[in-house]
Amino acid sequence: MSVAVFASLLLAAGSPSLGDGRALDALLNQIYAPYRTNSADFDYLQAPIYASQTAALIQQWRQQGGGREADEVSDSDMLCDCQDWDANAFHVETISRMFTGPGRAVMLLNVWQTKSHHSNVRLSLVKEGSRWAVEDIGDTGAGSSLRSALGRAMSRKARR
Repeated sequence: MSVAVFASLLLAAGSPSLGDGRALDALLNQIYAPYRTNSADFDYLQAPIYASQTAALIQQWRQQGGGREADEVSDSDMLCDCQDWDANAFHVETISRMFTGPGRAVMLLNVWQTKSHHSNVRLSLVKEGSRWAVEDIGDTGAGSSLRSALGRAMSRKARR
């Protein structure tokens, strides 16, 4: 096999397919579907959308008592900042979708909670097997992320 053929095979293996773009759009729809209803009991941390390492961090946080008392993780909804929202007006706009490496992507979103209020969300995504999953959620304005908030909350609990 020539070097050129080998190099092209490596590039093809790391290149996103049209299917990857559609899979990310489907994941985005799955992530935000509960907000299109007025379901007040939705817990974004229990949604089956997370990559295995992130799900393990959430589980570890819960085992340390996370969610029983307010902390920076349980006191917010990083997916949309949705303390109050209008299910009829709720919608998500994809600002950009970037494939950052093999099986890795970042999506920047405007999440509209009402007709006049939105928040900016950054989703870091990873492909595990054939499934795309959320690796981290960040607020593009505050510079915080779910994984860093989990780490800080668990660190505080460990010091007590």
